[in-house]
Amino acid sequence: AARYNSWVCLNAAEDPNFFPDELAEAGVQHVEVHHLLGPWGPSPASQAAEALEALDKLPRPLMIQCTSGDRAGGLLLLWLATRQGLSPERTRQLARDTGLGFAVAGGEL
Repeated sequence: AARYNSWVCLNAAEDPNFFPDELAEAGVQHVEVHHLLGPWGPSPASQAAEALEALDKLPRPLMIQCTSGDRAGGLLLLWLATRQGLSPERTRQLARDTGLGFAVAGGEL
């Protein structure tokens, strides 16, 4: 953890592989955004906005933690689309093209 300045955890709150106390001890800023972009359905827009704001504001280097990497990839896709000013349709197409269609399936952009 010491090599990162910040950490975003997208796993469940009870994830045994997330160590917020150790991050705090190491001086790493961390944000927890649980149940973002997962199989449980679309995430509330406020959660996505919170995660995107964290990516914009947290210092680098930054770690995004999720179990499979899918949610981390989906979040980065949404962040990139937002920064590049992509339309919702272009964002959906990019998600489908990269195999991250779940990130925008049924949700509002």
